[in-house]
Amino acid sequence: MVNRSTCAALFGVLGLLAILSVQLQVSHTYADTGQNVPDQRAVPLNTEQLIVQLFEKTSVSVVQISTISGGGEPSNSSIQIGSGFVWDAAGNIVTNEHVINGATTIWIWFASGESVEAEVVAAESAYDLAVIHPKQPHTVPPPMPIGVSSGLKVGQFAFAIGSPFGLDQSLTMGVIGALNRRLPTSNGHQVCNMIQTDAATYPGNSGGPLLDSHGRLIGVNTISYSIPGSQAALGFAIPVDLVSRVIPDLIAVGRATGAGIGKMPADDAAPVEPCIPGVVSASLKSGPLAVGK
Repeated sequence: MVNRSTCAALFGVLGLLAILSVQLQVSHTYADTGQNVPDQRAVPLNTEQLIVQLFEKTSVSVVQISTISGGGEPSNSSIQIGSGFVWDAAGNIVTNEHVINGATTIWIWFASGESVEAEVVAAESAYDLAVIHPKQPHTVPPPMPIGVSSGLKVGQFAFAIGSPFGLDQSLTMGVIGALNRRLPTSNGHQVCNMIQTDAATYPGNSGGPLLDSHGRLIGVNTISYSIPGSQAALGFAIPVDLVSRVIPDLIAVGRATGAGIGKMPADDAAPVEPCIPGVVSASLKSGPLAVGK
């Protein structure tokens, strides 16, 4: 025969289960409606944590670039907004050539909110790449980690950081939609092996980094393409393997150089426009081969 204390204990257990059931239903209700569960802090999921860490690690190396071009009168001047990122410990900053083309004044805005006037180190319109540098000594953020683009696969995550419409330190996420695209630059030449992504890029993202899921540079965002009347847009980035070849030349000698031994290279457009790998020779020297010591 069940005594009173046993009954009380049994009713207590049943009551506790009822309370837990109600709490569980309330939690599901908040989850279904998208509201915050009371008395709980929002804790990112594992994937979210990785993305947060990626942004916090790399965004400090991303800058906003503001340029002024035109005449001295304000009515004749135009202002452009672009993006860039720190390339090396010397403070060189990489961006697109079309971002700084024709600029009479260039300002760099760091993630810290500090700004400094900059000057052009070198630019190469055939690849839509440029290097700028602060005019005055300035403590620069760490360089952007450099990756490779030769082993990329369609479907990999891609992250773009920049200043779309002047909104600096903006992050967008997507995937690599296609590889080996060919797109023209501002002077009519073509860049090969462009990376196509659906990570949203808008005016102001130009010159900013495209990153892989490890936070490494895989491309420089350069153009966004959309069909009139459509809100969907595709972004394209210059592959980092090309960037890693061109930028050191721009810093060292002020132009993109090509190899040549005993030959006269053709105009830069020759290998660039038809996407021919290597260097196209216009002529070869005759006579004995000179061997350097």
